[in-house]
Amino acid sequence: MKQQPVRPIPLSSSLPEQCCAIFPAISGQRGELEKSRVLLNPSVDVLQSLPEQSDRIIAYDMLPSQEALPLLRGRTVWVPSFAFRYHCQQHQVKTEVRYPVPRAVIQLVRRKKEAKQHLSAAQQLLLWVDECLIPQSEKTSLLDTLQQTCRMSPRLKVVWVTEQKEARHKHIWLIPRDEVERNELWYGADLLLTVGPTDQSFVPLHVQCLHTGIVVLTDGAGDHDEWIRHQFSGVVLNPKTLNKELRSYLLMMADNPTWLLGLKRNGQSLLRRIRGMGEAIESE
Repeated sequence: MKQQPVRPIPLSSSLPEQCCAIFPAISGQRGELEKSRVLLNPSVDVLQSLPEQSDRIIAYDMLPSQEALPLLRGRTVWVPSFAFRYHCQQHQVKTEVRYPVPRAVIQLVRRKKEAKQHLSAAQQLLLWVDECLIPQSEKTSLLDTLQQTCRMSPRLKVVWVTEQKEARHKHIWLIPRDEVERNELWYGADLLLTVGPTDQSFVPLHVQCLHTGIVVLTDGAGDHDEWIRHQFSGVVLNPKTLNKELRSYLLMMADNPTWLLGLKRNGQSLLRRIRGMGEAIESE
């Protein structure tokens, strides 16, 4: 039997809902009937079961598989970025770009303060790293780089979300995912590192980060830099010099709070300038 390639779990499944912006129709604002029409990241089996004339909307936060692409022709397909639309066009699939809308966060300042206190980082600049948002091949080198960087700047602290047991180092706190979700610790993040596969859209995550004032450091793969404009609304890292650039920019952010504040404000301004992004959607 031919082994099927392993595909990453979509962000919509691997992160808490509150961390990601959402497709407008999935918000429930248009009613349950409209909400039920949307299929998010459907499998090939689900697509094959749809009648030829169907009013279902198919939405993706990861690229459709090669087997799924022919089944999408002639259907209503939403994607979260122009990079995804271009990929689908190369396979004769017409799509609509529907930017995810950020979720409203009630009492964000209070939640951030409480999360930082829980993480013993009330006065520190907190970098958030989630293992599902970085390649496993980079894990060891990133841990080494972050340890070195934190030693150079005591103001920096790193939370590393893992599937393993909790472990505390001097500058890096490895925290199990269930504890993060139970205590909503992601609200404490000031910075976020996302370096991942090109078939995973980071737009839903990045849009939510811009909305809540979290500065993103990412790479230029796929659609990862579609909202993160280099040194305007965040930082785009070169994969060939990833660790060197990461160390450099983290130290700049720690040493220059005014520049960091400018990145946050630029990101929020960028959201407001895009039509339909001015208002956040209330979480259900």
